[in-house]
Amino acid sequence: MRMIRRLTLALLVSTAPAMAQAPSPEPAPAGTDEGARGLVQSLLPYFGQAAFDKGVVKVAPDPAGYRITLDPQGVVAALASKSPGNIRIAPYSLVVSPRADGNWNTFSDAAISFSGTVEAPEGSQTIRYELGPQVFKGVFSPPLAALLSGTGSVERTEMSSADKNGGKVEMRLGRIDLSATGAPNAKGGADIGVKQTGRDFAETVSVPQAGDGAVSGISFDVKAATLASDLSAVAARTRPILDLYAFMLAHPEFLEGKPGDARLSAGQEEFKTKLRALLPLWDDLRSTSELGGIAVTSPFGTAKAARFAGTMTASGIARSGSFTYALGIDGLELASPAIPAWTAALLPRDIALRFKVDNLDLETPAGIALADLDLTRAEPLSTEAKARITEAFDTNPPRFLLEESRIRSRDLDLLLSGSVAIAAGKPSASLRIEAAGLEKTIESLKQTAGDAPEVNQLIGGLSMAKGFGKTLADGRVQWIVDAASDGSVKINGFEIKGPDPVTAPGAADDGDEDGEDEGIAPDGEVPMDQAPTDDNALPSTPPQP
Repeated sequence: MRMIRRLTLALLVSTAPAMAQAPSPEPAPAGTDEGARGLVQSLLPYFGQAAFDKGVVKVAPDPAGYRITLDPQGVVAALASKSPGNIRIAPYSLVVSPRADGNWNTFSDAAISFSGTVEAPEGSQTIRYELGPQVFKGVFSPPLAALLSGTGSVERTEMSSADKNGGKVEMRLGRIDLSATGAPNAKGGADIGVKQTGRDFAETVSVPQAGDGAVSGISFDVKAATLASDLSAVAARTRPILDLYAFMLAHPEFLEGKPGDARLSAGQEEFKTKLRALLPLWDDLRSTSELGGIAVTSPFGTAKAARFAGTMTASGIARSGSFTYALGIDGLELASPAIPAWTAALLPRDIALRFKVDNLDLETPAGIALADLDLTRAEPLSTEAKARITEAFDTNPPRFLLEESRIRSRDLDLLLSGSVAIAAGKPSASLRIEAAGLEKTIESLKQTAGDAPEVNQLIGGLSMAKGFGKTLADGRVQWIVDAASDGSVKINGFEIKGPDPVTAPGAADDGDEDGEDEGIAPDGEVPMDQAPTDDNALPSTPPQP
């Protein structure tokens, strides 16, 4: 028994510091008045003198360094006194301290909240937003203008809004954990990343009764068990972005952009220099977002999905850039009295779509625009520059791709890919479709068709499509659809539409510009109340000059 008491006491002693320890700033010498004044001077370019004069931004010594407080309530109240509405914003503060390596420790445990009433022509609206308790601790690099590291969490997030007509939105999100990383890139800029994970998302939207026949008087719920996001950038021009922001704050005339303003002429070269320093914004940007355990409930039915994800990548402003977007849905389930039973064979369960734009030359147009830009003119870009930009896209157009994508239902499995190209202003496209389970789908529809005409029409359409297809060795049916720039369309090499007619220049001009053609409607069609005759029929071939 004595040994048990000793072990219990030892356990309590060892865990007591962890249980009692609250998040706190990194240990640092206490701040001084002189240091606070120096920090104010460092922050002036990014907030402006007026923000300090009006108390929107305050800097004060703190036992762990310096406390920066953002308190816009005074300005908001002054604006509210001139217009209807009442907004209350809680102050937000963080503690910072200088490090020996020139970077700064940052820490915050302040909640973020605002609430109030906003008046609009359609009526008043009340809003409330609460984020917290929260804590964040990191290291910020002024030369890089980015966080080198950081971790934090938010215990809950709540938002609600309501209007006088009875419309309401209520949202709640459980704990969020986040982390940030940053490092200088050898080619310039910063390699940065931000990751977040969350749980227990719930939102309820109530639509008031409209009385005009529109869908109204309902509410629906959206829930997600988990959330995750990941944002990263390679060689992001974080410092030039911050420098441009500071320039714009110090030179508001560049935001106003009034031609003839002498200040524009004086600062324009510096403005253009800072714009050039931004390019190419980043070398590579990637973003992913994902929801898990999704459920949407409404009076019309329910929709569920095991996973919903979106991924985006973008190169910077380059001569041969690219942009991609991918959408993925797994385990989709739809249930509604409005969905006929026969659609079970066709309703998608898994979706994976990938879109891409490549050969995207934004560097050439950006260079033309920056070289020609003159904000003192009524039109900042000259007609010649606009024409050169258009020509740059025409002579080197981007390509649009549907990369390997997939849509699967209970019986049908579709693979899709394709591309669209533009040459001399005319598009051409190619689409590859491969289907597994087509015969099974047709048989399933036959069993549930009954007397439904729309189902029988669908069966006929699928059977016709199968006839155009080519059966591959693995049993899939393949269609390769080619739409040429001349207007012709082929499926698996078989032409189903010929080229568009080519009209010789001036062929459409019959020399009768003042009078109307007798027997022909103004839009070129034969009037409905007049049967076609040899005199009023439209020509089957273009008239010859």
